[in-house]
Amino acid sequence: DCAEYASELIGKIVLRSAEVCNTFAESGGQNAKDLINLAIGMTEVFKADALSIVTEKISDEDKNSKLLEKYTAATEYFDLLLTQIA
Repeated sequence: DCAEYASELIGKIVLRSAEVCNTFAESGGQNAKDLINLAIGMTEVFKADALSIVTEKISDEDKNSKLLEKYTAATEYFDLLLTQIA
């Protein structure tokens, strides 16, 4: 159901965020701390958005579509952050 799908995507975002944060920590660059904070912030925003979507009064199909859209945006954001150390 929709809540399970949201949980799955939250898990994926948390793992991706951890990978991204590890990359920043290993780089040791001057912006590493700020980039880690941005990644963690996006993770928290995604989790809040997912909860909000799951509780909306719309069809599960629409919820799943919105969840996937937010997930895609979050992963693209992580990719953008990673370009800051490349």
